[in-house]
Amino acid sequence: MAKFLKGEGKNYKVLAFIDPFGMSIKWDSIRRLKGLGIDLWILVPTGIGPNRLLTKSGIIPESWLEKLELFLGLPKEEIKSSFYKKKNQLNLFGIDEYQKEKHSVELLHEICRKQLNNVFSFV
Repeated sequence: MAKFLKGEGKNYKVLAFIDPFGMSIKWDSIRRLKGLGIDLWILVPTGIGPNRLLTKSGIIPESWLEKLELFLGLPKEEIKSSFYKKKNQLNLFGIDEYQKEKHSVELLHEICRKQLNNVFSFV
């Protein structure tokens, strides 16, 4: 859609409804719509998809972090620091432990809203 609107469709105005299946939409696809004649309505599945990939322990498989990175448009380090806080004590093996923030769904909403505000003028 972005390619069309930048080319032969540059004089068109578009209303797009996006209802992704789980986390099937990549943030880069939304970012490409910046500055184009488009009103976007998107259903963001923050409670189902991304929240399930955020483990309680903070130990997230690399493949899950990559999915979160593609979906949220944030680097892995920022994702981890947004959703986890370091506990004040080490575990029995001397390794830092992390605890998931209690309001992770609300944090996901806020991150999505912030990211969308970077692309569109009104969210």
